[in-house]
Amino acid sequence: MDYETGFSDQNVQTSLGSVSFRHHAGTGKRLVFLHGFAANNRVWKRLAEKLPEDLDVYLVDMLGHGNSSAPEIIYAIDRQVEALHDLVRELGIEDCYIIGHSYGGWAVARYAVLGHPTSGIVLEDAGGLKEEIDAINEGEGAQAFEERMYRQAMRYSGNREHVIRSILRAEFGDTVLDYESLSRIECPALIVWGDKDNFFDVRFAHLFARGIPDSKTLVIAGAGHEPHYTHPDAFGGALLQFIGHH
Repeated sequence: MDYETGFSDQNVQTSLGSVSFRHHAGTGKRLVFLHGFAANNRVWKRLAEKLPEDLDVYLVDMLGHGNSSAPEIIYAIDRQVEALHDLVRELGIEDCYIIGHSYGGWAVARYAVLGHPTSGIVLEDAGGLKEEIDAINEGEGAQAFEERMYRQAMRYSGNREHVIRSILRAEFGDTVLDYESLSRIECPALIVWGDKDNFFDVRFAHLFARGIPDSKTLVIAGAGHEPHYTHPDAFGGALLQFIGHH
């Protein structure tokens, strides 16, 4: 499918504002994609071009990102989950598979932890794991991490300062992913990681897998933090196998 010509721009009104997405209408299985922190739906362009035309694909701009609304709220991760849940419900696509990268992966994992309906989830180099947060605190420290991530995010046009700051400063509370919460995920899960990820080390993939009862893991050799972009063939092949596309 062609990202430029094979998708239409649409939006859904949620309880937190308008959520924008690009939709490729297909008669096959439904896939919903959530990008990472400070990104937008365009990050999936190379992967989308590897996907079969029959799939029904939704490339979502997360709340505060891309063309979605950026309300003046506290951007705790469960606000993203709330917006995602509203979108899925409004579109009537509860049988979808939901794929999340990094920050988006955290939102997808929380969506499943909270028991919202889905056929399965894919966590790609996902964030939110307790051990990941501990590693940041024990390494450069939370404040230095916030400033580094803020500077990186604001280099990209379209990112709003209030959104970026709020995401980085939001209290995690019980939204941190640990063995107890991950064990509540009842849907099938595929965990995909790059073995050269310098942001979240590949060891965290195995911690996710240990926590989620019905999970499989794919480590992509030579990939960094964005396997969907650098290795779209390997990522796409694993995704199609996971959803049972023939």
